[in-house]
Amino acid sequence: MAQRTATVNSKQLAKDIAGYLLAEKRTADLDSLMRDIQQIRADQGIVEVNAITSHELSSNSITEIKSTIKKNYPNAKTIIVNPVIDPDIVGGVRLTLANEQLDLSVRSKLNKFKQLTTA
Repeated sequence: MAQRTATVNSKQLAKDIAGYLLAEKRTADLDSLMRDIQQIRADQGIVEVNAITSHELSSNSITEIKSTIKKNYPNAKTIIVNPVIDPDIVGGVRLTLANEQLDLSVRSKLNKFKQLTTA
């Protein structure tokens, strides 16, 4: 069972847990529970990240994302990148992990620039 857990992504895990929560009438607990599970998995070396972009990711982009995550999680044995397409992202990528977010989107950079120039 431990080997299966290492290869199952959060979407499948969410489906399994959602079935249980539906049966127990506790569906409001799903988001919090999934963040906790992702953190436990990260502590065990399985880091999962949602890469939110406006377009499909190339294999080079996925490799760069894994490299960035590896810097922050040097003990990661497995890094799972879940691409998420969001047309509201102007460019760049926003990386969302269990308990943190790294916003490398163009909009974020423009907002920072705007703050710096108006201050």
